[in-house]
Amino acid sequence: PNVDRAVVIPGINDDFKGNAPDVGAYESGFDLPPVVVSVMRADANPTNAASVSFKVSFSEPVSGVDANDFTLVTSVSLSGTSVTNVGGSDNVYVVSVNTGSQDGTISLNVKDDDSIVDVAGNPLGGAGPDNGNFTSGEIYTVIKSTPINISTAVFTSNKTNDGWVIESSEYSDQGG
Repeated sequence: PNVDRAVVIPGINDDFKGNAPDVGAYESGFDLPPVVVSVMRADANPTNAASVSFKVSFSEPVSGVDANDFTLVTSVSLSGTSVTNVGGSDNVYVVSVNTGSQDGTISLNVKDDDSIVDVAGNPLGGAGPDNGNFTSGEIYTVIKSTPINISTAVFTSNKTNDGWVIESSEYSDQGG
């Protein structure tokens, strides 16, 4: 837990290995592999936009990030989704996604195939595929359909019944 957790003290611990000096008297020389910290929505939610973006944050600067490192998880009704662009550098990348057609939900997973590496060459999650997978990012709700029969009403207060809506009869879904 003390690896890469200290601060740089010029002239004292300049020769650290990893992202930061280790806490304690000695530098362990052990460099932790990068991990995905979060996958967050970068646009408004819910959305009817043709595309949305996810902000992917890693624990340290990485390279080798491309569209093949991501998979989309959608609800059954959503179709035609795809990763359209990946941009960024260091430890933050923005992944643009085509939201397809229909209504549904969409989330972005990071799949580890050891192509994402830190500056020391350590692959995401450590050596071996799938040990750095990330599947718990935020979800967009996509609403492409147009609601039918939306109506609004203005109610005037009579003070006595404020906050009450009274149906005309049971199960009528009509009232005032």
